[in-house]
Order: sequence, then structure tokens, then C-alpha cells
Amino acid sequence: MVDKILLRKQFIEKRNNLSEEYRKRADKEIFKRLENFKRFKLAKKIFIYVGFGSEINTVLLIEKYIKEKRIFVPKIVKGKMELVEIFSVSYLSKGYFGVLEPRSEKYYYGSIDLVITPSVVFNKNGYRLGYGKGYYDKYFSSRDFKFSLGLAYENMLAENIPLEEHDKKVDMVITENRLINTHENFVVTTNIKTDDKIISRAKEIANYFEVDYAERKKLTLRQFLSKYNNAMLVYKDKILYVNQKEEKLFFHIDTAMLRIKNKSEPLLDIIGEKNQEILDITMGLARDSIVLSYFGHRVTSLEASKIIHFIVSCGLNNFSSGNLEIDKALRKIKTLNIDSLEFLKKCEDNSYDIVYADPMFSNNIKDSDNIAVFDKLACFDGIRAEVLAEMKRVARKKVIIKAHNLDAVFESFGLKKIIRSGSKFSFGYIDV
Repeated sequence: MVDKILLRKQFIEKRNNLSEEYRKRADKEIFKRLENFKRFKLAKKIFIYVGFGSEINTVLLIEKYIKEKRIFVPKIVKGKMELVEIFSVSYLSKGYFGVLEPRSEKYYYGSIDLVITPSVVFNKNGYRLGYGKGYYDKYFSSRDFKFSLGLAYENMLAENIPLEEHDKKVDMVITENRLINTHENFVVTTNIKTDDKIISRAKEIANYFEVDYAERKKLTLRQFLSKYNNAMLVYKDKILYVNQKEEKLFFHIDTAMLRIKNKSEPLLDIIGEKNQEILDITMGLARDSIVLSYFGHRVTSLEASKIIHFIVSCGLNNFSSGNLEIDKALRKIKTLNIDSLEFLKKCEDNSYDIVYADPMFSNNIKDSDNIAVFDKLACFDGIRAEVLAEMKRVARKKVIIKAHNLDAVFESFGLKKIIRSGSKFSFGYIDV
């Protein structure tokens, strides 16, 4: 077992020895990757550490965004970390450990959209070795936040970090070279009761993802996850992904089935014509694609997350609903594991009758067991001007977007809005 104190000392010394030129260049690349990250763009309330010494200089980031986002920084009070909102870096002065802290004693206990945490060192699974006080582990255990990430220099990543029961991981680590989604580091295994055929399938899946296969033995799921953090479980009739919190992602068609049975679907009314060729650039759990396919449209559905694409595609190909027509609709959907903008740019003009997007698809499944882990794996960046321009170029007839009623996308992009009575979401479209 690597000693925490020794490891901390080694990596602090290593970071202190990085040249100022290297750190400035790396900081710039790290900030660029962070600024292009969907969750940073959408975050309204950010809790961010104030860098000091040889740490990544987050003060530059704070100064840049303090006018357009609510920025909260830590303050150590009687051995406890409190959050304080600041409106200028001039609100900061040297405090605990010589770190810049806010002078205000007005503490914030509400929810946070994005937590950006410091660390001496991270590993690829998102675990961190801090300065030994446990402030952030306590915060992660007791406070309300949506997503957490760490900023690190590439050569400040460790293969192994000694872990204790109270240690908490971040959802993502950003270095000057890459974004590491810690939920994509997993092993493949089976149920405790299994057979040679299922084990063979699990090993094939592990090869596909280029990850390890781990024998389940007689470990409970909780015991298994305490060892491996995240896992893809292969059963005879299903595949599911589960993280250390035992949050699960799996394929099912509950809301799609209800929409099909209801036979009143505003999306179909907007499309108007039958047997259209439709590109759904936000597959997610494929609910919209399933409905469109069932009612006779030819659907190609895009998903950037390799894990989501794999689980949903396997479900579309193998799930049995008990209804032959619905099962036929599932099998007809063509899915592609690719970034939507990348795919659109490869398309010829007028390639599809309809190009459809639901950038709020994760909000449509809030009551589902899938949402917690799905939200951390999803890759879609939302509707930007560049994406809409490509959607319009590729569509022969219509671009259709589903969004929250209050979303600025309708007005910003001149969409004709179809208000749905009693619903938080509406459709907007553009005739091309």
C-alpha cells in the first residue's frame, strides 16, 4: 500500500518543480477544455477553489466568469469548509494555509451546479489525494451539488491512490491533454449465477470497450463495486451499467410504450407526412426514436456516449415488449455512436426529411432509475448556432427541436413554437 503522506509529499514536490512556462501553457489548455465542456457552459452556480502556490491558477478563471455566473469559493471556519459567494476577486484576502479566502461571513448552503475541486493528485477513477483535512470529502457527502470535477496537470495523475471508506470521487478530471469521464472507467462482469455463454459474452464486451473482465465470484454487488467502482453487468436477457453509488443505466421503453398507446403525439402532427426519413441527433434512451419508428418513419439515431449507445442499441436489438409491432419498430432503428455535430458535417445537403433534437432529453426521465448515471455519461452539448445551421442544411423539410417552455432556444433561433397544454416542454420547428 502506497503511503498517503509520502505520496502527497512526492507529488507536491513534483508540481513545485514544474516550470512557470509549463504551468501557464497547461493552465491555458485546461481552461480551454473546461470552457468547452457542456456542464461548465450551462452551470449558473459554480463552487471553485482559489488556486495558490503551484496549483492551477483558477483566479484567472474566476475573474473571467464572475460577471456571468454565480461564483462561490471556500472559507475555512473553525475547522469546517464554508461556501461564500463573491462578486470580485478583491473580496479575497489571505486566510487559512495562506490561501486567498473571502472576508465575508455570509455562508451559502444551497445547491451548486458544478464543483471544481483542488487536489495534490488524482487517479483515472476520479479519486483524489488532497492536503489531508478531508474538507471536500465531507462536502461531497453532505451537500447538494449536480456535478464535480478536478483540474490537474497530466503528469500529476497517479496510477494508484490509497483509498479509505470516506474518500469520494469526482465525476470528471480535466488535464491539458484530455477530459477523463471517471464513469467510463469500469470492468465487465456477470451475475453471481451465470454460465459459460454469458461469461463469453461478457469477455467480448470487455474487449469491445478495451476494459478488464472481472469474475464476479460470490461477491454482492456492493462488495464488487467497492473494489471496482463502476461495472457493466451482463445477464442472459439484459445489460446494465452501475456505478459505485449503485445507480443503474439499463434499457426499457416505459414512456415510449405509453406514448404509443396514447396515440396522441404532437411530434407526429408537426412532421405531418408519413414514412419520413428522420435523423434524431440526441438518441439518449431512444424514446422519441422508438415512437417515430413505430408510426412508420425511418429513423437514424445518434449517440456520442459509447456506453449509452451500446446499452441502448443492445436493448433495441434484443428487448421483448410482448408486442410484435413494437419489437419490429425497435429493430428498425439505425443507431450510430458518433458526436452529432461531427456526423452532421459529414452529411450531404438535404440528406434527411426531418432533423430532430431533444437537448433536454435527460429531464424527460427524471422519475426513471436511469437518470442519475445517465446524466453523468451523456455527451450532448445543447443546441448552438453551429449545430442548428448544420441541422438546417441537412434537412429537406423541417428541423424540429424539443425544449423546456422557458428555454431561449425558441426565440433565439426563430422557431415556430407549438405550446403543449399542461406540459413543461414544447416543440419548435423551422421549415427549410
